Formats: sequence, C-alpha cells, structure tokens
Amino acid sequence: GTDPLALSQSDWNAFNATVEGQLGRGAPFARGCFDNVDLGVGPAVPGTECSTVQAKYADNAFRAQLYGPRQVTQWEICQKTNEGCLLDSNNPSNSSSYSPPAVCHQGSVSPYYTQNIKYINYSASFVPEGCKAKYHGVPVLTYGAGQDMDSLFLFAEQRNVTFIGASWRTVGAAGGWAQEGGGHSVLTNIYGLGADRAVQFKVVTPDGHYRTANACKNTDLFWALRGGGGGTFGVVLEATSEVVPKPVSTVSFSWSLAPTPENLRSFMTILVENSVRWSQEGWGGYVYTGIIANPLLNASQAAQSLKPITDFFKDATNGAGGGAGSGGQGQWAEYSSFLPLFTAIVSGSGIPNPKNRAIASRLIPKSLFGAANASDLVDAALETITRSSGAASFYFATPFSYDVKNTQQGESSATPAWRDAVWHALVDVEWPWDGSVSEAKATYEKASYAMDPLRKLTPGGGAYQNEADVYEPDFTQSFWGSNYAKLLQVKNKYDPDGLLDCWHCVGWKGKKTPIASCYL
Repeated sequence: GTDPLALSQSDWNAFNATVEGQLGRGAPFARGCFDNVDLGVGPAVPGTECSTVQAKYADNAFRAQLYGPRQVTQWEICQKTNEGCLLDSNNPSNSSSYSPPAVCHQGSVSPYYTQNIKYINYSASFVPEGCKAKYHGVPVLTYGAGQDMDSLFLFAEQRNVTFIGASWRTVGAAGGWAQEGGGHSVLTNIYGLGADRAVQFKVVTPDGHYRTANACKNTDLFWALRGGGGGTFGVVLEATSEVVPKPVSTVSFSWSLAPTPENLRSFMTILVENSVRWSQEGWGGYVYTGIIANPLLNASQAAQSLKPITDFFKDATNGAGGGAGSGGQGQWAEYSSFLPLFTAIVSGSGIPNPKNRAIASRLIPKSLFGAANASDLVDAALETITRSSGAASFYFATPFSYDVKNTQQGESSATPAWRDAVWHALVDVEWPWDGSVSEAKATYEKASYAMDPLRKLTPGGGAYQNEADVYEPDFTQSFWGSNYAKLLQVKNKYDPDGLLDCWHCVGWKGKKTPIASCYL
C-alpha cells in the first residue's frame, strides 16, 4: 500500500490552514551538519545549526524540546536499511559522521507533527465530568499532552502536593508513560502506577470525536487508555492525574558496589531474601543505579530495615586488594518533599546519554522470592547480568503495596502481573552509533538472550511495555495478560477501520505494513 503520510505539498498546506498553521515539518536532529541530503528531507529546524547540535547532542532536555531527536537513537534511523542522520555519539565533532560522502536521510523521523500542547492546572477537589454526587472529589493535576515530568514535579512542589511520576525529566506524562503498560516511579510501591492514578483523559478517537473518558463516561475507553498502550485508541490531548495532597517525605539510601563475582552473588542473595519484606515496608527505587527511598519509615526504622545491606557492605572487598568495607559504600539522606529526591535520583543515576540501545524486561512475582525458589532466582538474575555484560538492573518499581481495586477509578488495563510483582528486571545493551544492521540485530538478540533466564522462571508472566524487548516473544501475554481480549474489543469499537497502528500494540496489523517497514 501507499504510505498514508505521503501527502502532496498542496494537500499539506490546505490541511495546515484548517488548524491555523499548527502543523510542523519534522527534520532529523543533525540535518544542519550535512552537505549531502536525501530527497524529501526538509530544512534544519531553526535553532539546530550544526555547532548547536554538536554542543547539545547528549543533552536530553534539549532533545526533548524538539521533534526530530530521540533518546534511543536507533528510532531516528531506518534500521532495516541503516539510513539516518546520526552524529558520533561519543564525539559529536567527529566530521567523518557528516562530511561527504555521508548523506542525511529522513530515517524514521516522521516529516509531520503537531506542536506541543502545554498547560497545567491544579484542583483540590476534582470530580470527573459526568460523575454524580457519589464520587468524592480528589486532588489532581490536569495537564496537556506535551507536558513533561520536570514541569509537573516543579508545579506540584510549589503547591505542596506530590505528583507521582517517572524518574526522567523529559518523559511526557499524558502519553506513553501511563498509557503504555503502566508508568512506574520510585514511589509506585505505595502510590501506584501512572495508569492507576489517571482519573480522566480527553481524547480524539479515530472517528473524529473529541471524547472525555473517565469512571463515568466512556468507561471502556478510560480503562483501555490506562495501560492498554499509547497510539492505539486515539490521540490523547489532556490527562488528569490524582496527586498526593501533601509533600511526601522520604528516607533514601544510595550506594555503590564493586561488581566482583563474590559481591554480586552475596548482594543478589541478600536482595532476594529481603525484597518482599522491603516492599511491604515501603521501599521503592532502582537497585542498579543504587538508590532506594521509603515514604513510610523514619530514619532509625529505615536503618534497621536495610541492616542486611549495610552489614554486608562492612565486609565487602573491592577485589583489587582493598580490605573489609572497600567494596561497598552507602549513603543515607532524608528529603522533606519529592523534588529533591527526584533531583538526587536523576543526578546520581547518570541518566544514559542518547545511544543506540536494545532493552528487554520482566516482572518478577512474589512466589519466586520464597525459600523454594530463591536460589533459582539468584542464579537466573546473575546469569542475566553475565549475558548482558553487566547491563542489567532490578527495580523496586511495582505497585506491590497499592490497592488499585479500592480506588474510585478502579482497575487499569496494564498487565495484572504488575500487582504481584516485587521486581521489574531490565537489561539495556548498547551498540555503536555507526553499527551495521547485523550489529543491531545481534544486540537485540543479546538483550533477549540475557532476559531468557528470567523469562524461563516466569512462564505466562509479564513485561513492562515501555521498557520491553522490541521483539518480545509472546507480546500480548507479556504486556496485557488476561486483559488483552477485552482491550481488542475496545480497539475494534473505537477504531473499527484500524486507522491507528503501531508495533506490538493492541490490534497490531503485523510486519507487512508501512509502520513496520524499518524494523529489523
């Protein structure tokens, strides 16, 4: 079939006029560096001269303001043909990446986009549209689809409330984060997934209707949007999320550990033996980047809770001749509100620079942490670390202690595997900016192979769609489990012609479509 996006310039101009010129042309980020440019690639976006792009190539916040760049850079190129417009991510000044004969191609950057929709409003007692007296008002932020985490956290902080959101400044809150399988946070254990906390969406469905979806209106669509996947049921223009009506104070513990085989096995064993208890006591966070936080315990309770880790650190060696205690260092901190904790997470985790990367994930259920399975889980987790060359992480970022059933908005459509999961396990394997198609394929295969030991322990289990293997083996089961059949019904109701299609989404049309043409 023909590419539905291949509009003539006159059609595009006519369409743009109907929306008062709000449509933009999407050009590759590094367009301004290239002399040789493929047919159909538009001019560089204003403010993206070559020297600026080189200086800000690794600046996630700068990238997020623009349409062309991605944080995971292979999605800027056509992976199947390896055609794109990338600079050398290790050295953006390396002219061999853009000097002739190098050519800038459009790649996978859609040439058309709608400009940002940005606003935030706070309501201390919000009742969703169409909900009657029985619905008691809740404190919320209502925000446009272009709003990112950083701005929402700041806005909430200034009003002494807490928005539960992702640990990355530039993630959009209304779009993929909550819709795409859940949306996790350092505080998700106690306060739920992003999908759980959404109380209303404003959405344009494929039939052209602007709809309100909540617990009282278009309830099936509301359920589907809360975890069923972005880009599937409609175009969300606005979201409303419940906030915690006070500053959430936390005790946090961050650490670094020398990754010797002895340290990794000891540490992993301690994690497996204690993770269920820690989740019950309120801990959440990121074991790989080495920071966890607790909104329920005070400092002395927290110290008692994590004693197995701090005792281990006293004896751990660095494997390079250092004595007891040289292998692990921990640091305590207390925060009176969320924003300073978020800042510590972001600054401490070394949010990855824009690179080509292959990801795979798995949700690890409570049953595997019991005495009967614990040693198998330790072995599998260590094997995942080995197979990924150390690029594995284990997150306390599941809604283990959150009771979504008792909320007014009810259950969300993210996989039920989230509810019983103690860990969200992740691998994140990189390949070079100028890697070949075969290198890209090999890296995706490596990420999948690295996650296989944990998949084997969790047959029929779940994965987090936002951080999933692009080639996830049984994706409908992994992303939605028993919710998939109902999600497909909702998809067919609101999009009977299949106008919206995306890779491994509900109702996906498969590999032989224009949207899949650049996948490997």
